[in-house]
Amino acid sequence: MSKDICVVIPTFNRATTLEKTLESILLAEKPEGSRIQIVVVDNNSNDATREVCQKFSNEFKGCEYEYVFEEQQGKSYALNTGIQRLKGDLFVCIDDDIEVDSKWFIEVNELFSERWEDLDFASGRMLPIWESDPPEWIEAVKESVLAIRDYGDEEWVHGMDTPIMTGGHGVMKLDVVREIGMYDVRLGPTGKDLVGCEDDALYETLLRNKYRGIYCPKLRFFHFVPSYRLTKKYFRNWNFGAGIGWSLKDKLIQEYSGRRLLGIPAYLYREALSGAKYGIISLIKNSPDSVKEEAKFWTFAGFLYQSHFSNGLLNTLSSPLKRLALGSVKR
Repeated sequence: MSKDICVVIPTFNRATTLEKTLESILLAEKPEGSRIQIVVVDNNSNDATREVCQKFSNEFKGCEYEYVFEEQQGKSYALNTGIQRLKGDLFVCIDDDIEVDSKWFIEVNELFSERWEDLDFASGRMLPIWESDPPEWIEAVKESVLAIRDYGDEEWVHGMDTPIMTGGHGVMKLDVVREIGMYDVRLGPTGKDLVGCEDDALYETLLRNKYRGIYCPKLRFFHFVPSYRLTKKYFRNWNFGAGIGWSLKDKLIQEYSGRRLLGIPAYLYREALSGAKYGIISLIKNSPDSVKEEAKFWTFAGFLYQSHFSNGLLNTLSSPLKRLALGSVKR
């Protein structure tokens, strides 16, 4: 039996890539008998996002298409607003810089129609669309910083020891998302600030509640990677934000149970020292290994900043410490 597929696209100031996202969804083949619902949630954009969305309002023949404005800043707020408007079997968040494969809807419907009783969620293969040639060192960090996911042609089962399902390309039963409480609004990107861990928190909640998921290579997505994301500045800012998100998740959702020093997991100090050493090395040479290890220092710095130097608010990220360490980058 065909499944109804609901798509939420949270967007903030990415009108150009959003247009390509919507075009890919429009042109993708739709399964017969499935109701397709598309909700674009504009999270306070001040570019041409509204105009792009209006352009598509009469294009999605046979689909339910809706534009929603969410004033409360934060990707998790936007996602939850979109989810509340859904009516169907399956939910997927598609980021505003992602394009879906022409067979994506067909593959999603086939997977869950055949295995509805056995699956609660599924991740897919995320392949890059490079704006410019990537540097050699990006290979070591592309899974984390750029959310590139390509784990081969075989299925495998998700668990605590496997790569996580990221929110930009995961498919979940809509009832399951509502049962676990949707996205935690204390986590996730807010405006231009790269706070992370909203996907980690949702994924861990799924597994703790015994929901079952797989990696399915037939679910193919394409992620546009602009040139500014291929810089050390973006790499450091992203990992700093990941550390902030990790600190918030540790404090608010699930506390780390191991030994601590000044409130911070002790092993992070060891990793930070190693990361600092490799950070110096990466200033001299751009080897993939040195850049990957350097990430540990910036994650620790973000954790430390959130734990001891910030006000604990997701949008209060403009302290002298952060400006000194990272400056500002695009989201």
